[in-house]
Amino acid sequence: MVKDDVKKRVLETIDRRRDEIVGFLQQMIRIPSPLGEERDIELFVANKLKSMGLSVDMWEPDVEVLKKHPDFISYPLLEEKGFKDRPVVVGTFKGTGGGRSLMLQGHLDVMPAWNRDQWIHDPWSGVIEGDKLYGRGAYDMKGGAAAMIMALDSVLKTGVKPKGDVIIESVLDEEQGGASTVACCLRGYKADAAIITEPTDCMIIAASQGFYYLNVKVKGKSAHAARRWEGVSAIEKAFKVYQAIENLQNEREKKVSHPAYERSRYPYFVPLVVGAIESGVEHGGVPAEAVLKVRMGFLTNEDPQDVLREFEEALKKVADADPWMREHPPEIEQAMFVKAGGIDIDHPIIQTLKSAYKTVTQTEPIVTGKTAGNEQRLLVHVAKTPTILFGIAGGEAHSPNEYLGPIESLIVVTKSLALTILDWCGAEGH
Repeated sequence: MVKDDVKKRVLETIDRRRDEIVGFLQQMIRIPSPLGEERDIELFVANKLKSMGLSVDMWEPDVEVLKKHPDFISYPLLEEKGFKDRPVVVGTFKGTGGGRSLMLQGHLDVMPAWNRDQWIHDPWSGVIEGDKLYGRGAYDMKGGAAAMIMALDSVLKTGVKPKGDVIIESVLDEEQGGASTVACCLRGYKADAAIITEPTDCMIIAASQGFYYLNVKVKGKSAHAARRWEGVSAIEKAFKVYQAIENLQNEREKKVSHPAYERSRYPYFVPLVVGAIESGVEHGGVPAEAVLKVRMGFLTNEDPQDVLREFEEALKKVADADPWMREHPPEIEQAMFVKAGGIDIDHPIIQTLKSAYKTVTQTEPIVTGKTAGNEQRLLVHVAKTPTILFGIAGGEAHSPNEYLGPIESLIVVTKSLALTILDWCGAEGH
C-alpha cells in the first residue's frame, strides 16, 4: 500500500497545477478533431506523452487487417480514407517492477460543430464562463482524456514512479465503432485493468449494454389510392409490427435485471426503440413496403442470440395473427451488432477507484451501468482487460454549447485517477 504522505504530495501537486490542467484541456479543445481530422490532436498528445518520459507508439492501422476481426465495424470515411494521416497514439510508462499494470484510454475524435448559430461561444474556443468550460469535445471526451494524462503527469512530477506499467491509449474513432481500439488490441496492448475516461458525471460504470440495429421490412400490396381496396397498406401492417415491438419492450423490462442497474436511475434497462419508419412514394398510392429501423439493447448477463430470438418470435406472433402477414411475414435484417461489456461490481479495480474517489471527495461514488454502447466491450472481450468507465461531469454532448462543468469535476477525476495509479500499480517515491 502506498504511504499516505506520498498520496498527499501527489494531491498537493494537482492542486498547485489546477490552472495548468484546465489550460491543457483548453489547448486540446482548440485543436479541432472531428472524424477524419484527428492528426493534429494526436500529434499534440504524442508530444505531451514524450515530454513526460513515456515510450510513444504512433502508427496508422491497416484497415484490411482490421476487417478480418469479428469486432470490426466499418464506416464510410474509413472505407474511403482508412487511417491515412490519422495516427493512433499509445504511450507507455514502464513501471519499476512488482506492480499491476493499468491502462487509461480516451478517444479524441469529436462530433462536428453543427448549428454554429446556436453556439453561445466559438465551439473551438475552450472559453470558461462561470463554472463551465465550453467547446466541442469538452465533455465527450477531451475532458476525460486531459484528466488521465495529467493524472499520470502529476504523479511523475511529484517524483513518484509506479511499479506497474501505465499505458495511455489515445484512439480516434469511437464515435463510429472503435476500429482504432481494435487496432490497439491487435497490436498487443492490454493490462491488468483499464479505465476509459468517457464522461460519466463522476460515476463508475461497471457495465455497458450491447445492441442490435435491425431493419424490419413489412410488405404490402400497391394500388391506386382511388381503389385502395385493391391494395394492402404496408404502413397499416407496420403499425401492428410497431405495437408488437412496444409490447416486447414492456415484457422485457418486467423480467430483466442486473446488479449494476437500478430502476431509480434507468426506467428502461433494455431500451427497444423504433428510430425511423420509411414507407410510400406518393400521395396517391397504397404503399407496398415499409421499413422499421430498430435499436434493441441487451445486458451483459443476457445471451444476444436469445434476445434476437425473442424479437423474431414477437414478430412471428403478430404476423401469425394477421392473414396478410401470415402469408407475407416481416423480414428482419441485422444491420449492426455491438457486444455488451462489463465486469463484476465487486472487481478490485472498482474497489480501488471507489477508495480513491472517497479520499478525494469524502463521499461514496455511484457504481452503475450504462444503457449505451462504447469501447468497454472491446477492451473486455478483445484485449481481455477488465475495464470500467469513469470521467468528468458536463452536458450537451453532440449538441451546441457542449460543456464541462462544474470545472472542479476535472480536478476530482484527475486526483481520483492519480490515486488509483498509486494504489493499483504500487509506487516508489521520495
